[in-house]
Amino acid sequence: ITIAYDKDKVANPENILPMVYNEVSESFEVHPKVRKGYKNKLDLEKNTLTFETQVLGHFSLAEIE
Repeated sequence: ITIAYDKDKVANPENILPMVYNEVSESFEVHPKVRKGYKNKLDLEKNTLTFETQVLGHFSLAEIE
């Protein structure tokens, strides 16, 4: 999945993590990695983050220090 972010609202793009909505807790949680060796792909030119998932849901990005 690839999601765009607004570079004007992000202090450090390296701190962006994918989030997934948890229907039980009714809140967003950090999306777990699918494969240990896979690294999320941050594209600073297109202002996007690409990550793998095995679930369907509502996804978002968050800057977490």
